[in-house]
This record gives sequence, C-alpha cells and structure tokens, in this order.
Amino acid sequence: MLFKKKDIKPFCDMMAHMTGPFSFIGSDGKTLYETPGAALAEAAVLVDVIVDGSSAGRIAGESGTLDAAASLLGLYILNISEKKKLVAHTLQKYREMSFLAEINKIMSSSVDVSEILSAATARVHEIIRVETCSVMVADTRTGKFILKAISGRTVNEPLNLNTVDGIAGRVLETGLPIIANSPSEHPDFIQAGSVLIFSLLCLPLKVKDTTIGILTLRNKADTAFTSEDEALLNSMCLVIAEVIENARLIEEKIRDEKFTAVGQMAAGIIHDIKNPMTTIKGFAGLLGDMEFAKEERKEYSGMIIKEVDRLVGMVEDLLSFTRGFKTKLALEKIGAESFVDSVIPYIEKDMSARNIAVVKKVDYRGDLEMDVERFKRVVFNIAGNAREELHNGGRFLLMLRPSGDNVEIVFSDSGSGIPFDIIDSLFEPFVTKGKKSGTGLGLAVTRRIIEEHGGSIRAINGNYSGVEGFSGANFVISMPVI
Repeated sequence: MLFKKKDIKPFCDMMAHMTGPFSFIGSDGKTLYETPGAALAEAAVLVDVIVDGSSAGRIAGESGTLDAAASLLGLYILNISEKKKLVAHTLQKYREMSFLAEINKIMSSSVDVSEILSAATARVHEIIRVETCSVMVADTRTGKFILKAISGRTVNEPLNLNTVDGIAGRVLETGLPIIANSPSEHPDFIQAGSVLIFSLLCLPLKVKDTTIGILTLRNKADTAFTSEDEALLNSMCLVIAEVIENARLIEEKIRDEKFTAVGQMAAGIIHDIKNPMTTIKGFAGLLGDMEFAKEERKEYSGMIIKEVDRLVGMVEDLLSFTRGFKTKLALEKIGAESFVDSVIPYIEKDMSARNIAVVKKVDYRGDLEMDVERFKRVVFNIAGNAREELHNGGRFLLMLRPSGDNVEIVFSDSGSGIPFDIIDSLFEPFVTKGKKSGTGLGLAVTRRIIEEHGGSIRAINGNYSGVEGFSGANFVISMPVI
C-alpha cells in the first residue's frame, strides 16, 4: 500500500474521538497507529481494514463502532493510495517528457549520426545510472552486430556477436524488449568477456515493423531495471532508429548518385573527346594517304596540334575543377574581333551538322586579356549547350559589346530557353537536365575559368541581346576592360 504512518495519523486522531482508544496494526504486524491507553488486551476486538479487496491491517479496540471505523479507514487509505499513484504517474510522465525533450534537443543539435548516438548514450548512461549504455545495429551482410556508440563514445566497430545469438539476438528476432535482472538465468544469455553482468535491459530499435538494432543498458546502479525504465526509453528508441535509418538512406542515395555522376561524366567526356579525336583521325589519315604540298601539310599538322591541345585543355579543366586546384592562366592580349574570328569556324563546323546558323556581331573593337585556350573552352562549352538545345535547326549568336567599364560577351539562341527549375543552379556540378550528353561539369568549369579571369557569368531567358530572332537562352559574360 502506498501510505505511511504520517499519512494516516490525522485521520486516526479524528476517529479516536468517536471510537475511543484503538490501535492499527499493519498487515506486516507493525503498529502504524496507537492512541494512549490502547494496549492490546485479551478482550480487544479485531477488525480487518479492507483496501481494494485486500487487508491493509487490523484495528484493535473495545468499542462497538470499530467496524465503521475500519471501513472509513479503508476508504481513506484507498484515497491516499490512489492520489499517490496519480502523483507517481504524473511525475513519471513529466520525467519521460523532460527526458524526451532533452533527447530531441540532442537529435536536432547535429546531422552527424555518430555525434547523435554518442550524445544520446551518454545522457541515458547518466540519467538511468548504468555501467554502460550502447547502440548496436545489425549488419545483414555479415550477420553480426556492429557497435555504433557506447556511453558517449563513438565506436562503429563489428562485434564478435552473431545477430541470432544472445539476448540481443532474441530482441532482434522478436522485436520485443527484455529485462533480465538475473541474466545468468535467462535461456538466451551469453557471457562475453570477463565483465560480470548482473542486470540487463535490451530494447529494439525499430523502423516500422523491422528491428534494425538494439539499445542495451548494463548493470543499473544499486537496483534492478524496471518497467518504468523500459517505458522511459521506448520513445527514444523510435527516434534513434529513425536517425540510423535516415543516415543509411542518405548514404545509399549519395552512393547511388556518385555512381550515376561517374557514369554521366564518363559518357560526357567520351562525347566531348569524340569531336577533336575525329578531326585528328581525319587529318592524320589524309597526311598518310595523300601527297600534299609543304604548306598544306603544315596547315593540317597545325590543326592536329590544336585539337590535341584542346583535348589536353579539357582534361586539365576537369582535373583542376574536381581537385579544387586554381588554374595558372597564360594571359595575353588579343583583339576582341580576332578572338571571335578564331572560334567561329569551329562553332560553325559543330553547328552545321544540325542545320544551325551562326551569327557574329562585334561592337567592341578593343583588346581582351585572357588565357586564349582556356577561354576557347568557355566558348565551346556554351556553344555545345546551344547545339544540344536546338537539336535540328535554329540560330546561334555570339556578340561582343561594351557595357560601362566592362565588355559583355553574349551568347544567345533561338531555342525555348532554360528550364525555370534549373536556371538558378545551372552552374553547379552535374546539372544536365534536358541534355543527352555532357559531363555535367561543363558550365561549372566555365564559371570557374571566367571568375579566374576576374569576370562573371549569368544565365537569363528572353531577347537580352536585342537582336531579332534570339529570344531563347542567354549566357552573358562580363569581363573588365583593359
């Protein structure tokens, strides 16, 4: 019964005025209340005090009103017990809510699953007062448990414990918690190591109906594990299981995306290399199969060298971008129109296969300072995007014009424009929506090259150039005037 001597004394004092001297002896034989002069005599009447169907003790006295007094005392004790149960329940719920609030704070304080598990096990260790608190997950590949964290320490190491063995294996199989306050007597208990285990609480970490791991508490200080401990930790186990599962799904997604990205890059690199390789192969074949004048041979050899340099430039750009290296620019002054004239033939050759007309408009006649080969790569990247977008037929514009203290290099096309959902992320790696080929790094490399030249690039839709017939996508490069 949930009452003490001090709880019943005021009520018994009041009853003594009605019944005269009496004693109240508990069910364990101890005297819980006694009025002066109420020593138990042979002639005393004994009446059971019934509380919720069970005897809480007996009243002893000589008064004929003891039956009524026993009934009243039983009701009073029942009321006290119920109130104490309610208070205990409320305190337990408050404790659970406070604990969960603290655990939720830990969960939201980091996105690193190792940090979360480490902090959570440390707090449980402290609050429940155990020797160790650990989180294990089941490795379906090896059939063994992996220890992820123990009492505030990140571990992430495989254990020599099969997922079908021991109390942990039983919890994993059934999805039900196990309290073992005498583990050696439990049929599934396995003694591992030299540490004496005298109490154990194992709870399942479940995602929906699947148990993915175990929360284990070992050796509670000075007492045994209770159902209250289990109830306190149940909600936390659900949260921990979700954290572990989310981390697994994220890792799986990243792994899949990496493989996809590698595949896209490989396909794109092959596609980008194909054009210069075709040119090299063609001219090399001509040089080997036909007689040419010295000037023609020199011209064709020069084209082969240029295409090889173009290939080397592609590889260097990709390597510098993926490794995070800053490119060492070979800057030189070149007339704006001369630069445009040097790239237009390559663009026209690329576009002609798809019946795309190339338009040149140069309104800036000054010089540009640039790494010419790197900047050609910028032009070919943007032109390649336009070629993919226009598919078969259309127009492509390359324009240079002054803009304040800068020079604008504008690339426009007659296509349908850039999709709204990617225009803000167009220069991020692996954004290739709508393209059948490409590494997904082309525009990211393009932006990096331009920024290393002290310029900037942006993408917009509409008739930015002001030239009639070009209301599709626009790539606008702004370069400082030298």
